[in-house]
Amino acid sequence: MRRRGLAQVARGWDRRRAVRTFTAEPVGDPDSWVTLERAGDGIGTLSMHKPPVNSMCYGMMRQIIEAHQQAVADPGIRGLIIRSDLPKVFSAGLDLECLHNANRDELAKFWKGGMQDLFKEIYGSPLVMAAAIGGHAPAGGCFLGLLCDIRIMARGGRIGLNETQLGISPPFYFFDAYRGAIGLRQAEKAMQLGTLFSADEALDIGLVDTVVNTKEEAEALAAEEMRQWLAVPDVGRRLTKNTIRKLVLDEFCAARPDDLQRFCDHVESEKVQASISEYLAALKGAKK
Repeated sequence: MRRRGLAQVARGWDRRRAVRTFTAEPVGDPDSWVTLERAGDGIGTLSMHKPPVNSMCYGMMRQIIEAHQQAVADPGIRGLIIRSDLPKVFSAGLDLECLHNANRDELAKFWKGGMQDLFKEIYGSPLVMAAAIGGHAPAGGCFLGLLCDIRIMARGGRIGLNETQLGISPPFYFFDAYRGAIGLRQAEKAMQLGTLFSADEALDIGLVDTVVNTKEEAEALAAEEMRQWLAVPDVGRRLTKNTIRKLVLDEFCAARPDDLQRFCDHVESEKVQASISEYLAALKGAKK
C-alpha cells in the first residue's frame, strides 16, 4: 500500500516538470548554490547545489538564510522543503577548508554570520520545514535536517553528528537538537562517538520520521507530509511551534557571544587544526 502510494506521489512531484512549472527564484548571482522555487499548494522548495558534497561555506549558509527569508515573506509559501540537487549527498556539513588555517576574524565571520544565524533562522522558522534527505548527511548536514519539522530519508545514505571523529566539539544547541530527536541517552552516546547511522538505523532511533528507497520518493513523501501539516491553520501551529522552541532559542541568543568565543578558541587550537589538516590531506589523497 505504501509503495503504491509513493509511486503515485512521485509522479505528482516530478522534479523535471517542477523546474518548468514553478517560478524559479535564484538567490544571489546566476551561479548561486541555493535556489528557491514556488510550487503551489503553499509549498516551496529550497534546493542546494554546491558540488561535490554541498559543503557549507559562509556564502552558502548566507544563501540558505536569504532564501528562507524570501520564502517567509512570500504569502504563497507556508511550508518549505530543503533538498539537494546532488544525487547521493544531502550535505556533508561545514566546509572545513574555511576553517583550515583561518584567522580569528575569518572564523568569527563564518560562525556568527553563518552557523549561528542559520540556526536561529531555520530552527525559529514560522514555516513548516521539511528535509528531504536523499543521500549522505553527516555533521552539519544532519544538523540542518534536525532543524526541520519533518525528516524523510532515502536508503543508501548515512546520517549523524560525527564532528568528534574530526576532533571538533559541537556547540550545545547541536546537542539540544539531537536530544530532541533521539533522546538524552542516545544523543550522549552518538554525539561523543561520532556515530553515523544508516537510514533504517536512523528511523529506529527517531532521527528521521520515514525511510524510503529513493531520493525521488523522499522528495515526494516530504511534499505529501507537508500537505498534512498545512491542513492545520497557521495561527495555531505557528504559535505552538514558537512555544515549543522558545526555551532553546532564548538560551541560544543569550549564549551567542560565549559560543562564538568558544568556537574560535576551539578551532584555532593546534590539536583541532592538526585534525582538520589530517582530514583534508586524506580527502585529497582519496581523490587521486
